[in-house]
Amino acid sequence: RGKATERASKPSEDQQDRGPRQCGGRMAELSFGHNLRAKRKEVVNNTLSFLPWAQGCFTGCAPVNNVGGAFDMPSANTVHFNNAPAKMLGIALHEYGSSHQFKVQLCNLPREIRDNEVLVQVQATSVNPTDCKLRSGRLQELYPLSLPVILGCDLAGVVVKAGPSAPFSPGQHVFGRQTLDRLRELAGTYAEFCVVDGAELCEKPASISFEEAAAIPYAGLAAMAALTRTGGIGFHNTTGSRRAVLIFGGSGGVGSLAVQIAKHHLRCHVVATCSAANAARVKALGADEVVDYNLDGFLARINRPELGAGKSGFSMVLDCVGGDDYWETAQALMAEGGVYVTLVGPERYGGGGPVVSV
Repeated sequence: RGKATERASKPSEDQQDRGPRQCGGRMAELSFGHNLRAKRKEVVNNTLSFLPWAQGCFTGCAPVNNVGGAFDMPSANTVHFNNAPAKMLGIALHEYGSSHQFKVQLCNLPREIRDNEVLVQVQATSVNPTDCKLRSGRLQELYPLSLPVILGCDLAGVVVKAGPSAPFSPGQHVFGRQTLDRLRELAGTYAEFCVVDGAELCEKPASISFEEAAAIPYAGLAAMAALTRTGGIGFHNTTGSRRAVLIFGGSGGVGSLAVQIAKHHLRCHVVATCSAANAARVKALGADEVVDYNLDGFLARINRPELGAGKSGFSMVLDCVGGDDYWETAQALMAEGGVYVTLVGPERYGGGGPVVSV
């Protein structure tokens, strides 16, 4: 699945043990009233400067809203919970920091949905690097949170109620995401129930589990945005030759989905790096060539592909690992006009070089 998944409605034993100790031996009750639309904080005249690779990633995964302008608030529909408790469990973040800042607490059930919204009973959620960076405070200049807050972007679950403009019915199995703006405005997916924009949901295929579905949305959108919006690989090939994509970290969450999208949707020749243990899996996902990154001098084993029509080199390089050595090697492998997209930057998650704690 490429990412850690966890049941939102059934906290782990570690969470069950940790929560009461942090709350003085009992389950504390928490209200998120300051996050509701009626008290939404507008961020104006706040000029942010961040690296182009970060901009490309967030542009593909966050909506563009009319920040600072009037907030259109359609009429609300009241949600009635028959034979249900008055509260729900949520995993709340009270202060920026490590995962120890999370507390499992009681909070109010969502009682209103707009015409385009869907109330989902969350069956599974997942943890992305962006979730960890939001929690630690590393993104507070870009996406400041009003604490306490319930985090979480990905979800899979069952529709409880849908607004009249949302194409869903109670009982449907769905998966999708809570956008970062709505996470700050309302709440995220680390709770038993979540109100989601209907445009951000899809019906869950019966062939996959809730856990598998919850691992897809954010990583899948990041892969798609990196390949198409930032990398410029369109569905229609107008180059007059074939296209080739090199993916560093082809067995990870974003990388494994990028392999499938690049091969089966965008119809590119795909070369991916991964460990020998994951090579068969990455090949099965669609990679034409797999390079073991544990081999000495593995970067030198990556050949510049022939594209035909007198062209050669990778049309795009997607770096899910990070590191200046990858960037330096990739320059000689890219085709004329090729694009290098990194989700990490010069630092990398592990291995040689600096380590980024996520």
